[in-house]
Amino acid sequence: MLAFIEYYNETARPIQWSYTVEQLVEKFGTDERNVVLSTALQK
Repeated sequence: MLAFIEYYNETARPIQWSYTVEQLVEKFGTDERNVVLSTALQK
């Protein structure tokens, strides 16, 4: 397990976020919880 953690820490790269706020709203709707999410993502 420790070897995996060491390897991962050396090779990990940031993810490439591909969803837009509009796609998230389309998929999950616009209830109160999702409005907070979409507002946070626009910042």
